[in-house]
This record gives sequence, structure tokens and C-alpha cells, in this order.
Amino acid sequence: MLEVGKLSDLKEDNPLYFENGNAKIAVFLVDGEPVATQANCPHANGPLHKGSICDHVLSCPWHGWSYDLKTGACEDDPGIKLEIYPVSVEENTVYVSLVEN
Repeated sequence: MLEVGKLSDLKEDNPLYFENGNAKIAVFLVDGEPVATQANCPHANGPLHKGSICDHVLSCPWHGWSYDLKTGACEDDPGIKLEIYPVSVEENTVYVSLVEN
């Protein structure tokens, strides 16, 4: 598990972002719970950590492609799926495992 930041720093409109080697990860607050995903859009590599969230749907700032943060499903192309990673919180610290759910 990788330490990515403090839960108290995670806001609905301000995800945590970190890089570990080649992996770029974003942690979003969705319905009060942290959700970790790849930080780049599978469609065209856009910066998802700079995207917008409505309910639990994340929209890429480059082309507007949308992803369900609960399942990773792409609303624009069912053949594309966003990687979702396991998250745990211990004493206000957010940890992410780079193994997909």
C-alpha cells in the first residue's frame, strides 16, 4: 500500500494526485469515500485529476469522456474501462494499492 495523503486534505473538488514510477494515480472523494483511479484518461491520456465530478461520474477535461467512479465503466465507449484501485484509510492517512479491484 502506498501512502498518498491525508483524508482531511481530500475535497469533493480537489482530488489527491501522486506518481509512483510510471503510475499516475488520482484519489477522488465520492459520496464521502475515497476512490483511487488512474489519473490519465484511457481515451486520449487527458489529466483526469483535473476533471469534474457530478454525482459519481468523472468527466475528462480534454474531450468530456465520462467514467463511473464506482465501476470504472466508460459511458462513451463500453470497451474502455478506468482502472480502480483499492483504498484504505488509517488514522486520517489514505493508502492505495496498485492492484486493480
